[in-house]
Amino acid sequence: MRGDIKFPEFLEGLIEVLQRIKNIDFEIIIITNQYLIGEGIVTLEGYQNFNNLFLKTLNQNGINVLDVFYCPHAKNQNCNCIKPGLISPGSS
Repeated sequence: MRGDIKFPEFLEGLIEVLQRIKNIDFEIIIITNQYLIGEGIVTLEGYQNFNNLFLKTLNQNGINVLDVFYCPHAKNQNCNCIKPGLISPGSS
């Protein structure tokens, strides 16, 4: 996520694929590393605003996201939640 990105951009066909996933009764979660927050390139508020626009766009297309998990730590912090840590068994 560059500092100049203001609106979400979706890969071609992604919305349709996510709609199909929802239509077969799967839930969708998002797991993302956002180290730019920890490195001071993007503020937590800026990330949250962008994420809200992202989720709103998905919702307007009939795609409800169950939850979003993110790691805000800088790469050099060696945290346990950076992917794949966020998706390890027992993660919350």
